[in-house]
Amino acid sequence: MNKMASKPTDQLFKLIKSLSKTEKRYFKMLSSVQAGEKNYVKLFDAIDRRKEYNEAEIKRYCRNEKFIKHFPSEKNQLYHLILKSLRGYHAQSSAKSKLQIEIQNIDILYKKALYNDCLKRIEKAKKLALQNEHFYYAFDLISREKRLLEEESVKDEFSKTLNDLFEEEEIVLDKLKNFVEYRKLFAKINSIFKQEGFTRNDKDLAFVKKTLAHPLVKNKNELLSKRAEAINYCIKGIGAVIGLNYKTSFENFSKAAKVFESHPVLIEDCPKQYINCLNNLLYCYIDAQDFDPFFAVIEKMKMLKTQHKFSSIDIQIHLFTSTYMAELIAYDAMAEYEKGIAIIPTVIEQLNYYDSKISMEKKILLYYNIAYTYFGANRQRDALKWLNKIMNDKEIDLRQDIYNFTRLFQIIVIFDLEKFELLNYLLVTTSRFYKKLKKENSLPYEFEMIFLNYMRKLTKRSNAKEETLDLFSDLKKELELVFKKEHESIALRYFAFIAWVESKINGISFSEAKKNTLLQ
Repeated sequence: MNKMASKPTDQLFKLIKSLSKTEKRYFKMLSSVQAGEKNYVKLFDAIDRRKEYNEAEIKRYCRNEKFIKHFPSEKNQLYHLILKSLRGYHAQSSAKSKLQIEIQNIDILYKKALYNDCLKRIEKAKKLALQNEHFYYAFDLISREKRLLEEESVKDEFSKTLNDLFEEEEIVLDKLKNFVEYRKLFAKINSIFKQEGFTRNDKDLAFVKKTLAHPLVKNKNELLSKRAEAINYCIKGIGAVIGLNYKTSFENFSKAAKVFESHPVLIEDCPKQYINCLNNLLYCYIDAQDFDPFFAVIEKMKMLKTQHKFSSIDIQIHLFTSTYMAELIAYDAMAEYEKGIAIIPTVIEQLNYYDSKISMEKKILLYYNIAYTYFGANRQRDALKWLNKIMNDKEIDLRQDIYNFTRLFQIIVIFDLEKFELLNYLLVTTSRFYKKLKKENSLPYEFEMIFLNYMRKLTKRSNAKEETLDLFSDLKKELELVFKKEHESIALRYFAFIAWVESKINGISFSEAKKNTLLQ
């Protein structure tokens, strides 16, 4: 029985395509000083000039080269040489990378029995680690320092006792442990939002409340580093978002951003966390309908793209998804959908450009907001296309809130398009879905049940115009009543259901109805 041939991997292609112009130039410069034949440069160029990976085509292009006989090993060698080149290129780009190299230098000096030089480098590196609050590295360096003293390798040069180092080690360990505890609390509270969004689950809300009451979160005296302080404000900020308290969220994310900005080494080391702080401030401004500072922060974030410490691809993607998603949501909040339509081509271009590098969570959030923007601009068919992309790309444990509301959004779009046969099918499957969800989560889902009940009545093509208007009027009254309950009103964070109902009652567009609600 023949084994199925394995598919050629495109790892090397992806790595080469991820390189910036300066990184490619650095790789070529390093290659030029190497002696001997450089097959890997020819292979690099052959791959780099292609837009898509096609191994058979590359082999045909390089068929006269000697390395074609051992093509897999040549690919592997090139991959590792590029990584080596990148390590050299980025060696001095951050305190962390400097410390990593310095620890290697210290180990080399130790093996050469150059203990005095070793100690001097340890002291210098440890100072850098503590200044930048890299406690892992500080602990590692103290361990090396202890080894030198225990072995009496630098007896004449040493000004500390072992007790001094043990005390120093204990302080660093306390700070490290303290920071890890804050990271743990943040990871847990953030995972709730990543999975559920604005949760209606009492169990999750109880956990958030418990986390915010934790002694580490409540007591400022527990903060042993600036890193811990910044993450503590983020814990409070996320907790406030989940509890729909945007004023408290704004206060805490503002404080977190201030900690980052007054300690640039934290931004250099944790750029994503800083971006997340600014991103959360954007949503606070949207909630407050305060758009001048909103667009000022958007511009500030877009300017970060031009700074070297924000130049890596993962940070560029993070800035792209954060800023454009917030802009689309802001234009919805302003009922300025045509402005949203104007930036969609750029969003789609960037989605296609980064493709698999963008997380599925960010993709579905962008898909949803693109769909919403098209819907607001009365382009239902375009909206449906993007909603279908969400449902086709469904991932089980990710942003269930978006998937759940996409089902309801689809029903509205298909109702507007008068595809009643498809609509009846969707109503049956969606009702079944929510009944199952209701049973599993022990939640009432009152809004969803009311909405689906009325949509079933509204899809009857025998309804007279007057009867349809009466149904919409009754639906509006019931929605206004159920949305007085805080957990049910969360639905309005995902779609302006009342504005849509009013558009049907008054015979106006959704965007007009949305603008009317903003004036009330």
